Amino acid sequence: MDDELATVAIFVVPLVIGVVGGLLGWYARQYAAKHRKAIRKRHEVSAPHM
Repeated sequence: MDDELATVAIFVVPLVIGVVGGLLGWYARQYAAKHRKAIRKRHEVSAPHM
């Protein structure tokens, strides 16, 4: 690997991982907010069996 490519990779890889991780985290929050009622219903249904 070239030194320039290695230097670029050192900066780009964490940036890409950060962006992807941020998008996944945002999507997870949106999904959780949308489905919170359904999740709550499931917990209420399963609670008496515990």
